[in-house]
Amino acid sequence: MAVYRAGLDDTTKMSAWGDLAIIATGANFPDALSAAPLAFAAQAPTFLTDSGGDIAEAVYEALQNGGFTRVLIVGGDSVVSSEIDGRLAAMGLEVTRASGDNRYHTSLAIADYAIGKGYLDHLHPCIATGNNFPDALAGGLLAGLNRSVLLLADDCKTAPLLSFLNDPERLQESISGYFLGGLQAVSPYIESIVRRISDADCPIILPDNRGGYSRTNVQLESGLVDRINGLTLHPQWPSSGALGNLIDRVLRSITYEEMSNFDKLR
Repeated sequence: MAVYRAGLDDTTKMSAWGDLAIIATGANFPDALSAAPLAFAAQAPTFLTDSGGDIAEAVYEALQNGGFTRVLIVGGDSVVSSEIDGRLAAMGLEVTRASGDNRYHTSLAIADYAIGKGYLDHLHPCIATGNNFPDALAGGLLAGLNRSVLLLADDCKTAPLLSFLNDPERLQESISGYFLGGLQAVSPYIESIVRRISDADCPIILPDNRGGYSRTNVQLESGLVDRINGLTLHPQWPSSGALGNLIDRVLRSITYEEMSNFDKLR
C-alpha cells in the first residue's frame, strides 16, 4: 500500500497509475515477479495478499476509488482467495485470473494475458530460473523496458517454456531474448533446447554424472527423421507401477504435445 500511495500525485491526490491493477500472493515470489514486466508496461500497482490469501480493506478501497477498470489476479485459488474475484466483479471491475498448475504455467498465463491485451510482446523474452528470485527481480525491469515477457524455467519443467516459444505463429517473427543468470541458474540444458527451436543443428547439452555438462549430437541416416515421424508410436510400460509413474513424470517434463515423433524419441 505504501508503494501504491507513493504513486499518487501529492498535489492533486489523483492516481499516476494506469487503469490496470495486479493482485498476487505475498507468501511467495514467482507470480509477482512474472507479472513485473506487465506492471512496468501498464503502470499497474501490484497488491499483495495476506497469509489467508485475501487483500486488506484498504486495497479494496484503492481499487474502487483509484481509477482502475481492470484487475489481473495472478496465481490459483490456493494462494489468492476466489472470494476476491467476486467482490471485485461486484464493484464493476473487469477481473481476470492468470494461473496454472505451477509457477511455470502461471508465468505463461501471465505472458499470454499481457500479449493478448497489447501491453507486451514475445520478441525479447527474458528467461530466468523459477527456483529463486534475484535474477528475475532484476531482469523483470529489462523485460518491461523492452515491452516483452519474463518466463520462468527449470530443468524438470521445460515443457511450458518450450510450448510458448515454439508456437508456430511466434516462430514467424525474429526473437532475440536474454537468459538471466549463470549456469547454475539457467542451465546449459535449458539454453540448448531453447536455441534448438531456431537451430535444428544445435546440440543438446546434458548434465553428466560429475556435475558438468556434455554435448550430444545424433548422426542421422538419410531420411530417418521422415520415416520416424511417419510412424505411430506405441509405448510399452514397465510392469513396475512406481517405475512407470517415474517415467511418466520425466516424459511430461521433457516432451510436449507439439513435438515430432523424432524429437520425442531423441
